[in-house]
Amino acid sequence: MRKTLYHPEIIEHSKNPHHVGTIDHCTHSAEGYNQICGDYIKVDLNVEDGTLVDFKFTPECCAITKAAASMLGNKIIGKPISEAKTIELDAFSAFDVLKDFPARIKCATLPLATVRAALENKKETTTDDD
Repeated sequence: MRKTLYHPEIIEHSKNPHHVGTIDHCTHSAEGYNQICGDYIKVDLNVEDGTLVDFKFTPECCAITKAAASMLGNKIIGKPISEAKTIELDAFSAFDVLKDFPARIKCATLPLATVRAALENKKETTTDDD
């Protein structure tokens, strides 16, 4: 039986992503690039008293990157910065199938890398660094 790359949760978050937009006067922001496939994402974050209180992203990317950013936003809002910076892809079971599609892993990790860059006050990152 042929495995599918697109778990139903990935499809849902890609079609109806959460947290799309920008934050005026955000405390942290970064742009991320996947130079292999051309994905681009910008994240805006607001941090108050060491807690990530808001997350928005602007996508110009594939369904996997968009879904990953949407799910990441759901997971990190309300978390301490120290926890938000350490979330890994394996925290999202919908992406377990990517072990069978290794070329697409960087699509899913781009939002994670971009949030980390923003929290480290870097203005941009690429998945080439992974």
